[in-house]
Amino acid sequence: MRGLRPIAAAGGSAFELDVARAAQAYRLLQDVPGHRVVLELLREPAPGSEAFAPEGPPGPRALRVIVLDPGHGGNDPGVIAGGAVEKDLALSLASMLRTELDALPVEEKTGLPYASTATGVNPAGQTVPVMHACGHDAHMAGWTGAAALLARVKDSWRGTVLMIGQPAEETVQGAKAMIADGLLKRFPKPDFSVAVHDSSDAPAGKVYFVPGYGMASVDSVDLTIFGRGGHGAKPNTTVDPVVIAARTVLAIQTLVSREKDPLDPAVVTVGSIHGGTRYNIIPDEVKLQLTVRTYKPEVRKLLLEGIERIAKAEAASARAPKEPEIKFSEHQDATYNDPPVTQRLAVAIGKQIGAQNVLEARPEMVAEDFGEFGKAAGAPSVLLRVGAAEPSKYEASQK
Repeated sequence: MRGLRPIAAAGGSAFELDVARAAQAYRLLQDVPGHRVVLELLREPAPGSEAFAPEGPPGPRALRVIVLDPGHGGNDPGVIAGGAVEKDLALSLASMLRTELDALPVEEKTGLPYASTATGVNPAGQTVPVMHACGHDAHMAGWTGAAALLARVKDSWRGTVLMIGQPAEETVQGAKAMIADGLLKRFPKPDFSVAVHDSSDAPAGKVYFVPGYGMASVDSVDLTIFGRGGHGAKPNTTVDPVVIAARTVLAIQTLVSREKDPLDPAVVTVGSIHGGTRYNIIPDEVKLQLTVRTYKPEVRKLLLEGIERIAKAEAASARAPKEPEIKFSEHQDATYNDPPVTQRLAVAIGKQIGAQNVLEARPEMVAEDFGEFGKAAGAPSVLLRVGAAEPSKYEASQK
């Protein structure tokens, strides 16, 4: 693209932005890649390796953008931008700002000019439509704007800013993949990590914070219960896995209602159950899929061990031919917002947009892998939420 200069970099493509020419860079972001890139991100979720910078030699302070090619960070593109600083600032603090790049297998039907028309291939090998149905397009737009504004006012702050574009957040695998790929060895470790997630059930213009646990841990469970099939009119000659599965589903709920401390939040949901092919045939097996959500590690341990114990006990009580098959996967720890840093950010944001627009919110049982960056760096992290609903429509929905 005219007026933009790439440079070579190990491990990916790199571009340098002379922040002494911040006004020109800002105009470029506005007129060429800024909104246009954002629109392209909307049309093509999880874009390839691409970045832009003005022509000309980099100054003593530069914003360097390194785009890792596909194949780095778990076979997904990860984007890293670091603000380089002069030697006298070498001991300044480093902060990390993260956005997500990936999409969900959902067809966008908004009719908007920048609606996603992209497709992807799911784990079953099927080509499906994809869109940023979880707000990652908004996150990327804000993240891009933050980078531009930080470059524009570089003389008003000191330190290093790491701009992280993370793949595979929806499968809670991307952060771990980037860390395993050497992220914190190849780039400065952050002293603080910050991310933002939009909330479709909250009005735009509001920012929400949750000190402490903000999002839950998650574990997925695949459970196969075995029986001995036969004719539905002769159940006495069978071991019915449908009945065993039904008892198992109900018994598992007592882990939450009777075994854990009632003051500790937890959710066990059976989201899928499949068995049999016809009305009058008792099947040989039934498959279940569960999701487990908690905050505290000890509660998580109690639930996972309890699911295995109950499934085996119910099978044994029905004289099943063999023990259930249990597989645990998609593990992700809870997202913990460092309370002092959270409060500090809330006060700072309140000074800019008004304290009445910065509100403390309740924790949620959804999951995120953003906290992996802070844990790996040994640094406090905070995930803020911002309202995304049009204010007048939000108000009308509350009546």
